[in-house]
Amino acid sequence: MFLWGGLVLTAPVAGRASEQSERLVAQGQLAYQNGRFAEARDRFAEAVAADSHDASAQYGIGLALGKLDRWEEARAAFERAVALRPDFTAAQRALGLASYHLGEAALERKENERASEHQKACHSGKAARRRTMKRAMSLPRKREPSGPSLWRAHSFH
Repeated sequence: MFLWGGLVLTAPVAGRASEQSERLVAQGQLAYQNGRFAEARDRFAEAVAADSHDASAQYGIGLALGKLDRWEEARAAFERAVALRPDFTAAQRALGLASYHLGEAALERKENERASEHQKACHSGKAARRRTMKRAMSLPRKREPSGPSLWRAHSFH
């Protein structure tokens, strides 16, 4: 058993996993624990090819892809693991982690889009203010009316 970000890399899920799949999952776990995440992903993928119903292999693929910062693919692998074993709580937690990482990326994209729109609006607003100022400067100035000022006309003595 190995912990990663609160997630557990476990022994193969008992039940439907074939012997070959279990062996490949064990090899994938060893590669994962030694920080060889691309190799781990490959071993887990081979385990899935050997037994497509092995939820542990799907889960392992997801963990390795997460470490490779490929969260969309990791999420799909976790979803397959949960679909195969709805009671696989580690895979459910991992699915939440993948969703979190994808949510951050979506939030970052949204913030960048909003900043870009704001910048465009500011630039168009500046251009509009410049046009208004240019028009105002080209208008003839009004002069003060000639004659006595209202203040001078009313004496407060």
